[in-house]
Amino acid sequence: SIVTERTVLELQGVSCLAIEDVVPDKKQIISSRSFGAPVTELDDLREAITLFMLRAVDRLRSQKLLCATIGVTIKTSRFEQPYYNSHITVTLSHATDDRLLLVKSAMYGLEQIFKSGQRYKKAGVMLLNIVPEARFIPDLLADQEQINERKLLTFTLDEINKKFGKDTIAIGSCTFKNRNWTMTQANKSPSYLTSWKDLLKIY
Repeated sequence: SIVTERTVLELQGVSCLAIEDVVPDKKQIISSRSFGAPVTELDDLREAITLFMLRAVDRLRSQKLLCATIGVTIKTSRFEQPYYNSHITVTLSHATDDRLLLVKSAMYGLEQIFKSGQRYKKAGVMLLNIVPEARFIPDLLADQEQINERKLLTFTLDEINKKFGKDTIAIGSCTFKNRNWTMTQANKSPSYLTSWKDLLKIY
């Protein structure tokens, strides 16, 4: 059969997969925004980075992926001097899609690069070293019971938000309205399907 023939060829080192049959792994997931007004307080940056991380993890989980490294970036406006742009990567003990763990790691990274007295204009997070959940091999020395408990917690949060609406349960106050770090509205796409004021006008 064709399947048997392909198997024999593969064992002989001859690849039978067409280029389009091989789906490359996703390299990174980025979530970043420019702020509506300069941010100077660490607490405001914590809120923003928390929300960016939650959005990035939503994308990670929707594709059944895990990440083993995260990155955090904060920067001031290039038009203001002195210009400050800092980035840090944090390596996790194991690949994960655990929201709480990833947010905690992002907070640690932020605190390492935050510099008081700066007027931050943009911030973001990156998920790196991404692997498919199905291909992840857990560390035999890891506390598997704790990992399973956290998976159950994450699953429960997902189900609550699915049933009662996005961000019904979130972390901290990052989803509250009218925050100091709200993204620049001038760059926001109109919400034609969800906002009456954004409906197209025909004259």
